[in-house]
Amino acid sequence: MIRMILVGLFLALNTICDVRTKKIPIVLLVCFGMAGIIINIFLPEYTVKEIAFGAVIGVALWGISYVTAGQIGNGDGLLFVVTGLFIGGINNFALLFWSTAFCAITAGVLLFAKKVGRKDRIPFVPFVLLAYVGQVVL
Repeated sequence: MIRMILVGLFLALNTICDVRTKKIPIVLLVCFGMAGIIINIFLPEYTVKEIAFGAVIGVALWGISYVTAGQIGNGDGLLFVVTGLFIGGINNFALLFWSTAFCAITAGVLLFAKKVGRKDRIPFVPFVLLAYVGQVVL
């Protein structure tokens, strides 16, 4: 239960920051990353392998951000490192899949309606929060 609350809080705070500034504060990443490590020490729910796989998903996304010269934000990759510490690999992969799907659908609708252009940036973290809420509810 504490994991769900912390991840929800982490994503909600980052959603606010991402929408307002299009940046993810490093302070939130570090604080919640440390909280994820501490929780895994005192309330283990996942194996070290599952947690490592969860974090590797974020590292891979961060690497893709680097290779694509920032087309995907660096903060988005680091955000998934932190969520991986809390929810493990399979859940983190599902979170990435669904948040990307929601973002792609929304971007398609906005492009079709001519509300955004091809080069415009859309904050991604709100879709991560939406996908996480979906995971928790379902």
